[in-house]
Amino acid sequence: MRFKCLSTFFNSLPSESYFMDIHQLSRRRSRLDEIKFFVPECDGFHSIEMTKEGRKVSRCDFDFPYNNLSYKNGLFCFSVEKFESVRIFNPGTREVIVLPRVKQLYNLLYYGCSYTLGYEPEENKYKVLMTLCVSRECTRNWVFTLGADKSWREINRVIYTPHKKKHTLCVCGVIYTLNSWNTSLVAFDLKAENFKFIPLWRCSQLWNGNYELIEVNGKLAVWNGTSKLVHLRVLEDPQKEEWQSHIIHCPSNIRNFGTYRICSCCDGEILIFLIRLNESVKSRSCYCYDVRKNTWKYLKTSLFGVKNCVDKGIYTYVERLFPLKKICNVG
Repeated sequence: MRFKCLSTFFNSLPSESYFMDIHQLSRRRSRLDEIKFFVPECDGFHSIEMTKEGRKVSRCDFDFPYNNLSYKNGLFCFSVEKFESVRIFNPGTREVIVLPRVKQLYNLLYYGCSYTLGYEPEENKYKVLMTLCVSRECTRNWVFTLGADKSWREINRVIYTPHKKKHTLCVCGVIYTLNSWNTSLVAFDLKAENFKFIPLWRCSQLWNGNYELIEVNGKLAVWNGTSKLVHLRVLEDPQKEEWQSHIIHCPSNIRNFGTYRICSCCDGEILIFLIRLNESVKSRSCYCYDVRKNTWKYLKTSLFGVKNCVDKGIYTYVERLFPLKKICNVG
């Protein structure tokens, strides 16, 4: 990417399909030291790469506001809580595209709007799901396929209430959303473009503490717990609606942290970033929990030299040379 200005060949190389395939294949790993961190801020983000020599930090500024984002397979979706400002960003190529607006909805009364970026691996397609709450219990939904659609396509209406904290995640071609009453998940199949309800385990409505949707070993999981004890439920078989429960006991040295952020990592490891307030000074640490081995380890990531790191969330991502403007031809 740094040498694109040398010649026509170098400029076109990153967008060639064979080069993109080689680049993606070389990153089908999953070692912790090969992951990049995406730290969003109000006006841009930091990209952090951990190497043997230390950490490499790069800064990118945006000229647009946003308050929501979702990530999948190398791309980020930035939006605000209305149906007119949606952008897709590739941190690998630094390209940004603006998706078209849904003009017929300007006069529509709604209670909330959300966007989720998803990836369908069988057909190698990126899709954005737009969910509009038109009443307390009903949603209208639209889909936009990158590289194929010129406008949004409305699909089925669904009777459910998305959770106010917007717990939404795409895993293996399915976008999962937590229902407001904590009794089920709403699963949207990106290939078939239809919805399905998956019941949660018994007593799920009695949750306490912090809970999030994360990906563990290519499967959806629900993290629910406090600083002492965590219940991790993994959706082992979405078709049979089978859940597997894991009880995680947190080490004593992390129980006094006030808040924490969770990043699903790779190969069954979960990154946990902790923040402790001590006399107006924020102390930050990073731990990794291995689901398979049921073990904890402390990570010396040197990540916290970045201002506001963890405060606004943190994401792990893998670079993809997906040429947004060439393929999508929008914005």
